[in-house]
Amino acid sequence: MGAWLLLVPRGFPGRWLGLVCMAPLACVPATRPPLGEAWFSVLDVGQGLATVLRTTHHTLVYDTGPGRPGGYDAGAAVVVPFLRYWGVQQIDTLMVSHADNDHSGGAPSIRATLHVDRLLGGIQGAEPCVRGMTWNWDGIDFRVIHPTADTAFVDNDASCVLRVAWPGGSLLLTGDIGHAAEHQLLLHTPEDLPATIIVAPHHGSHAGSTLAFVNTVAPQMVIYATGYRNRYHFPNPEVVARYAAVGATSFNTAQQGTLDFQLRPNRPTTVQSWRFVARHYWHFPIPPDEGVQTPVD
Repeated sequence: MGAWLLLVPRGFPGRWLGLVCMAPLACVPATRPPLGEAWFSVLDVGQGLATVLRTTHHTLVYDTGPGRPGGYDAGAAVVVPFLRYWGVQQIDTLMVSHADNDHSGGAPSIRATLHVDRLLGGIQGAEPCVRGMTWNWDGIDFRVIHPTADTAFVDNDASCVLRVAWPGGSLLLTGDIGHAAEHQLLLHTPEDLPATIIVAPHHGSHAGSTLAFVNTVAPQMVIYATGYRNRYHFPNPEVVARYAAVGATSFNTAQQGTLDFQLRPNRPTTVQSWRFVARHYWHFPIPPDEGVQTPVD
């Protein structure tokens, strides 16, 4: 029987992005990046965040998108099919930044379907994230830089912040941290903040990405994980302007769908947008937002 990968609609029935394999021989092979390289994907789960990072022998899932019993479940509808499509049989680390549904709601269905070796983060049953946790997979360094073991932060500001580094580049995954958590990071670990790529805190909300934080991170690329025509109007125009002012190229899942980043040692990062490379005639034409670049390989 053939395998199917279906990615969810972006807010209305006409906007499906689907990749279908009708026969086993037509499927994409289960390839992995070479040693020292990582593949990072920001999945299109609507208004929420779900990401996957793969190294040669390991898989990290950071956040799982939204999910509600009897309703839309990004874990079952997007994350699990994505992993199966690429031949991932188990998740080495599932890190859920915090308990908000748009970040954690897909976790139960993922855990019920795939073996998870280690569960980290802000949900029940998980090992807490603590600044200073480190590990290395296949030449890629991982470091938790927030929160501290004795943190007084709760809710959004208690989000796990993960720094991923490879020779010549780094990535920051920030959950929904806001001004207070950003200030602590600037005060105590500013050396950990400069990054090649950042997933914007809180989907580009005005509650995060202070001017000092953006200027210190100074990314080459910023990713906004947002839903099409989301009711919060993310990303905030002032936040977009701050990242643009430091020269960051912007990407937004609401316009470009799932985004794949090839993180290569001492070489430029390549980016692929599935909304453009897998476009079909039934896709609703969406011009990129002002200031949002269409990615090219």
